[in-house]
Amino acid sequence: MEKVEKIPLGELFIIKSGATLTKRYTESAKARPMQVVKMKHIDHSLGKVDWGKVEAMALEIPNEDRLLHRSDLLFVAKGDRNTTIPLSNLSTDEYAVPSNHFFILRYKRDWKSRLHLEYVVWYLNEAAQGYFAQQGTGATVKNISMKVLENIEVPLPALQVQQKIAQTYALLQQEARDFEALQGVRKQILKGVLNKITGDETKQKN
Repeated sequence: MEKVEKIPLGELFIIKSGATLTKRYTESAKARPMQVVKMKHIDHSLGKVDWGKVEAMALEIPNEDRLLHRSDLLFVAKGDRNTTIPLSNLSTDEYAVPSNHFFILRYKRDWKSRLHLEYVVWYLNEAAQGYFAQQGTGATVKNISMKVLENIEVPLPALQVQQKIAQTYALLQQEARDFEALQGVRKQILKGVLNKITGDETKQKN
């Protein structure tokens, strides 16, 4: 069996912290309207940003490299769920930045031909969670440092293998979403049945 090369994430991606939302930047004369992604906008179960809930605010961005691109990945650095989110559904018509609870992962062009982004999403969301659990710091809220993120080694099999893993992961996610939707429908049906029974019992008492 061919040996799979392992590459530190920091060699595959440029990793940047999100924007600081202090008065220095929100009340700056250089502030401009943009979508600001916060922790509350992350749907961990669906693995995406809920853009419908993201609010626009005035903010100065000292560096343009903090602006999000559709090919970026967003890593949740704080909290119990260190989810990696693809941004393929990001609108290109608006400026968007994450808060400093996130890291922006932007692939280095030298690796573009050898890297499948959805494979990296799978690896960080599944295989790497034990690593994050061990390396996280913080007494009350777990925090993953940039150094910890940069140092994690990602196995890089052939691109075709990465694609197959990514496709399988996408199918599993879709099944989970379908099951969650089915559970929601089932819950509504049962609630309706119980309400009907309660209504019938009320009528009988009257």
